[in-house]
Amino acid sequence: MKRSHAHEQNHVFENVSDPGTDREDKLQGKRQRRLSSLQDEKQGGTGIPCDGVNTVDPPADDELVDLVLSEVHINPLNGPAQNDGQNRRRTVFRLKPESRMSGTSPLIIEHEMATPLSRVGLQVWSGALLLCDYILSQSDNIFTPETIVLELGCGTGLVAAVAGRACGRVYATDLDSLGVLDLCCRNLELNDVKDRVKVKQLDLLDNQCPLFKEFDTSNDIDRAPILNAVDSGPYCWTSADVQDFMANCTILLAADIIYEDTVTFALVQRLWTLLSPTTNNQPRILYLALEKRVQFSLDEQEVTAPARDYFLETLKASNADRGEANVPERIVAKMMDIDRIPHILQYERTKELELWSLTLERIESEG
Repeated sequence: MKRSHAHEQNHVFENVSDPGTDREDKLQGKRQRRLSSLQDEKQGGTGIPCDGVNTVDPPADDELVDLVLSEVHINPLNGPAQNDGQNRRRTVFRLKPESRMSGTSPLIIEHEMATPLSRVGLQVWSGALLLCDYILSQSDNIFTPETIVLELGCGTGLVAAVAGRACGRVYATDLDSLGVLDLCCRNLELNDVKDRVKVKQLDLLDNQCPLFKEFDTSNDIDRAPILNAVDSGPYCWTSADVQDFMANCTILLAADIIYEDTVTFALVQRLWTLLSPTTNNQPRILYLALEKRVQFSLDEQEVTAPARDYFLETLKASNADRGEANVPERIVAKMMDIDRIPHILQYERTKELELWSLTLERIESEG
């Protein structure tokens, strides 16, 4: 697939924040104080408060500058994260007092605080909370006991836990590394939804993943049947799981997975398979939540959101490639109006948050 750098007009950034605002300065100051607390603890300081920074395996001193910290943990509207005694934190995500969903219980999530970029899946990010709001607000319409869902990049399992309460069956997927899937299972147990959520390994870069074998890798246009699926290991796909996904899964979810170009490129390539209709000929849709991580470009003298821009550019290029190959399908991405999504959980819903719907639509030939 070609890598395009062209922008579509309808992908203008209507709500880009100024990186020099007081809010950004305050957040940066909070990040620095939390990271400094971690360094003090490593050097034998007096300790950190219960909402401070901690990790399962404290990084070396020369790695401290590479730590990242989610804004969810910088501004803990749900109260300070409590130490669970196992070098992780536990946050109770509560509903806003004015929410009308009084019957929904809070969510208990264990997580890490500041981590290297390779471990960000062990934190909770704002996009996941926005996606949870959407699921909760549509639990009588889209997300019902008859719905089968697959989540890409489940991380701590927050979205999977919410979907598990509403839907008939959920496949929560992520890399089987760094304890991510174990942590997801732990959080599903804490929220009493483990029986409704299946945790599975899925690497978007892995051509051997059973879900991606629906297309022959030698020619990603021609379909080829799945012959076998892996049937061993706690997080491996069974043949029954794969067939269930192919026949019954109509909704895909993803939050906060648009941040690294290699993974984003692989995601766009996989969408042609993941969004293809079920074997029961039902359409699929992906709800993708992301946060525009803006920065100021000195070269271009403008505010940009590189990760989000790259996703949209790659999607446009992929559609163009399919068009040149005379494939009568396009991936259609639509940004949803989040002002129309009820704000149910306690978190700061910033103007950098976005929710997109993506579908695979057939283009009718002219004449």
